Amino acid sequence: MSGYELDVKSFEKRYKKIQSAWHDTENEDYAAFRNVEAIIVPVGDLDEDSTFRKSTSLQNWLLGYEFPTTISVFLPDNTIIFIASNTKTKILKQLENAADINVELVTKTKDQEATKKALEGVVDKLSGKTIGLFMKEEATGKSIEDWNNISSGKFGQEVDITPAMASVTAPKDLNEQRNHKYASQLSSHLLKWGIDKIMGYIDSEKKINHFAVAELIERKAAKNEDHTDANDLTFWKKLKNFNEIEYSSSETVYTPIIQSGGEYNLKPSAMSNENNLKAGVITASLGMRYKSYCSNIGRTFFIDPHKSQEENYTFLLELQKRVLSKMTPGTQLSTIYETAVDFIRKTKPDLLDKLSKNLGFATGIYFRDSTFMISQKSTRTISKGMVFNLAIGFTDIKDPKSSGKNYALSLIDTVLVTDEGGNCLTEGNKSNRDVMLFMENDDEEDTDVEVKPKKASSPKKKRPSGDLDGAVVGSRMLRGKTRNAGRETDQSTSHKIKEHQRILHEAKNEEGLQRFAGGKDSSNGSQPGVFRRFDSYKREQQVPINRDLRILVDTKAQTVIIPINGFIVPVHVSTIKNTSKTEEGDYTSLRINFITPGQSVGKKEDMVFEDPDSMFIRSVTFRSTDKLRFSDLNKDINELKKLSTKRAAEKREMADVVEQEKLTEIRGRRPTRLGEVFARPIEGKRLAGDLDIHANGVRYTTPTRDQKIDVLFSNVKHFFFQPCEHELVVLVHFHLKAPIMIGKKKTRDVQFYREASDASFDDTGNRKRKIRYGDEDEIELEQEERRRRNALNKEFKAFAEKVAEASEDRFDVDIPYRELGFQGVPNRTGVLLQPTTECLVQLTDPPFTIITLAEVELAHLERVSFGLKTFDIVFVFSDFTKPVMHINSIQASQLDNVKEWLDSSDIPLSEGPASLNWGAVMKTVNEDPKDFFESGGWTFLGGSGEAEQGSDESEPESTYDMSEDASDDDDEGSDDFDDSDGGSESDASDASEVSGESWDALERRAEKSDRKHYKGGEEEAESKSKGRRR
Repeated sequence: MSGYELDVKSFEKRYKKIQSAWHDTENEDYAAFRNVEAIIVPVGDLDEDSTFRKSTSLQNWLLGYEFPTTISVFLPDNTIIFIASNTKTKILKQLENAADINVELVTKTKDQEATKKALEGVVDKLSGKTIGLFMKEEATGKSIEDWNNISSGKFGQEVDITPAMASVTAPKDLNEQRNHKYASQLSSHLLKWGIDKIMGYIDSEKKINHFAVAELIERKAAKNEDHTDANDLTFWKKLKNFNEIEYSSSETVYTPIIQSGGEYNLKPSAMSNENNLKAGVITASLGMRYKSYCSNIGRTFFIDPHKSQEENYTFLLELQKRVLSKMTPGTQLSTIYETAVDFIRKTKPDLLDKLSKNLGFATGIYFRDSTFMISQKSTRTISKGMVFNLAIGFTDIKDPKSSGKNYALSLIDTVLVTDEGGNCLTEGNKSNRDVMLFMENDDEEDTDVEVKPKKASSPKKKRPSGDLDGAVVGSRMLRGKTRNAGRETDQSTSHKIKEHQRILHEAKNEEGLQRFAGGKDSSNGSQPGVFRRFDSYKREQQVPINRDLRILVDTKAQTVIIPINGFIVPVHVSTIKNTSKTEEGDYTSLRINFITPGQSVGKKEDMVFEDPDSMFIRSVTFRSTDKLRFSDLNKDINELKKLSTKRAAEKREMADVVEQEKLTEIRGRRPTRLGEVFARPIEGKRLAGDLDIHANGVRYTTPTRDQKIDVLFSNVKHFFFQPCEHELVVLVHFHLKAPIMIGKKKTRDVQFYREASDASFDDTGNRKRKIRYGDEDEIELEQEERRRRNALNKEFKAFAEKVAEASEDRFDVDIPYRELGFQGVPNRTGVLLQPTTECLVQLTDPPFTIITLAEVELAHLERVSFGLKTFDIVFVFSDFTKPVMHINSIQASQLDNVKEWLDSSDIPLSEGPASLNWGAVMKTVNEDPKDFFESGGWTFLGGSGEAEQGSDESEPESTYDMSEDASDDDDEGSDDFDDSDGGSESDASDASEVSGESWDALERRAEKSDRKHYKGGEEEAESKSKGRRR
């Protein structure tokens, strides 16, 4: 203990505060000090209860540390006597420098006679005097016994000074208030983690008792336990001001109290029982100490609450606001309680008899100071700077969802008294959206009730980047940190998914019938074909002069001028299907074929005619002996057609590009800036620039000002922040509603990132570090790299939150969950795809992949068969005109995880052993969607919960086989679809070999093969032996 340094100034200030109260004859709060001539505070040996004794708390308040087996004697003449061992007196000697305080140190040595004589000297000074004590406490230990033996019968009257000393220590100075604040932040942070764990257990239906959950939460912070997670600073570093907190000075106040299932006890002395955790109403409370100053927090959480429970909890929040507003300096504690009673009597009189007998107590170093109890009989008044454990609760309320059972409501916060009223130091998990979770009841047997799935119906919630337990993905809560955590059996989970999918498919089919009740859905994006009028020339004077009646190609007007019966006829190149040139002896023929009704122009579209019943010219043929001219004409017409096709494609490509409104720059102050970031996509040289937040959007500029990107909040569909954990970059990503132009590129995705792997360079000066060798240097470099990454994550996350705040709730920050990711091939290369709250994304490497789950109609798993190592996912969108999205080559080991994620996101899914021709499938759907849904909709894929095994699986594929003509057309435009279909052909052939056989059939085949090989081996061996005999 020789390394301890006491705060002499604090001791001086606080001891004089005691002396001032001791001599105050007017304040009734200090009445217990009157007539007291000396105060004795004995602290005995350490035990489990010593921390929460008033004597130990007073010692902590005065000295900043606990000094076991030490006796303190206060005298009214500013004298204080410490009786302690030699080691402790060496530390206490620092107090001799206190101004105007006489500090006397009495050292206990191994010489018993000398110690006895020293104790007798102190007792003689106090002989016959009225002594102030903490009457309800009794110290233990040999030192205390020696003191009691010597002082027995020599003191005068004994007085309990507990209420007076409580009044002295109750108002907190700024340093104490800061300690309470940090303790409250630690409590709030731990409770959030604990509640996520509890919700994970509820969602996974894992059986675990209350006491086990309480111990799990306590281990996260209890550093003195044998098995503890408290040293895992990764969790605690998520606190915003963790760098200001001395984490080693924190500990738990008590084992957390977890209660559910109809049995609730809201007293602070309650304990978690060993009953299993149950859904419904769950109460949880815990406390943390920081530098010995206590905090406490308690919340009530609801799983699928009844309407009356929601109303009662909303009333509880309003009641707390009323009580907080009444907690002003000078208010009597009984008045605060009466304020709560009056509000309940006027608003919800049926809850009046359910209210707890008190609304909390003052807290500090001593956790529960009953002197300042917020109750009906308390006459004490509160002062500015006091800290209370405000605990409002209702018990024994009849549970409308469980007959014969009751439930309780509890709301506990650590509150600081200010001039304006009570200020909650604990935070988070209080509003209705935070404490009420609505989950589908998987065990519900009433299948007659119509259940329609909801997409993204739950409110959006902001979360810490790394905290995934209990996260909401696709409007349903995740089952633990990993999908396999807490799973009972694969069979039961599979059954629940199957049953839920049956409901989803039925709801999706009903939705389709309603949507297409009147035929094709115009809102689907499928608009009728529009007749396109081509004007080669608006006036006759614009037609080139052609007196010789020759074939001319006008590139500027995209027109071919041909002579017909002595007249020149301009023909727009868009009406020409193709040309062909043939040579017959000295003559060369040039045939021009036109587009006419009944012909298939291309794979994607057919030309619409104003009057298909009119007379059309199908082709014209010209003959000439000038081979070179006809060759040039054929070449020029084909080049012009290619150019026209290219221009039309560019026009279609730019059709959805919008011109953004102007960015409103912030004037008068410097905008919030994220500096030294790179942009993707970008034209020109790659330069680091600055990303600024303005009034209605963000602007990216480079130092040379030649590159500028504006992203308006009104055009943002999704906004992502991806930390650099296990990645080379940290980034923020904007996914837009309508594409914008960056240079000459059209894009829906704009990303700003900074590389996180540049650890070999200093942040200042860009100087190369010296090469180091040895394990210690490597560890130091690793730690520096870790710190740098954490700093980057913190900076980008803070910026992302400010962007979301500036958008005025148009969007929230979405963070990918890496733990739920899986490898797949959405384009040409394998990438890690990660779910977020609303999407499935790949943001690390371009081209980016972002699939909005709310827009997905169905997910079909292809090539799901025994013996294949990979499978594919096909996402069909609600807008059937959009092409389906393929994600190929996903490892078969991820199949169950992917299924569970899709099911938890309320996405109907199906699976099959082979790859389907989705071009033909979607063509059939778009031709008559009403008939498609009337005939069963997507049930042909086998995802409606019916049996999916057997040979019938392959039938749907044959239903949509294309004809030879259709396949020929596909061959002409196959280049457009190489990216999506190229990766699954080889695996599909493997799937067809085993798709129709069951396990029994495969075993019989293997047994037959083994028998054949065994028999053949015997015959070969017999023939060899006969040869040897010959």
